[in-house]
Amino acid sequence: MLLAQPFWGAITWALSLAILFAPFHAWVETKLKHPNLAAMVSVLTIVRGAASVRTRVADGDLQRLLDAHPGIAPLGKWINQQIDLPSTLASLAEQRRCNVRQGLGLADR
Repeated sequence: MLLAQPFWGAITWALSLAILFAPFHAWVETKLKHPNLAAMVSVLTIVRGAASVRTRVADGDLQRLLDAHPGIAPLGKWINQQIDLPSTLASLAEQRRCNVRQGLGLADR
């Protein structure tokens, strides 16, 4: 168990995202009829959506949403207390960019 401890966060996120986006992927797969193409479209759509969320958080749209709806303001306060969402999303985006460049063989030499 101690050997797996550094990976629990990644495993939890992977499992959560797989469960969350499985219905979307199943729908895409029924429309395209090609499993590999459906996987690519699903991944690109999810990545594009994540980039859009990061942009909206950085632009302050999330804070404006919370300000406009006082009923969900406690949730926003709790999120802000737990993590610095803008910098966390920016860090994840930079990691993803480096992973993609490395996967394409374009890693900084």
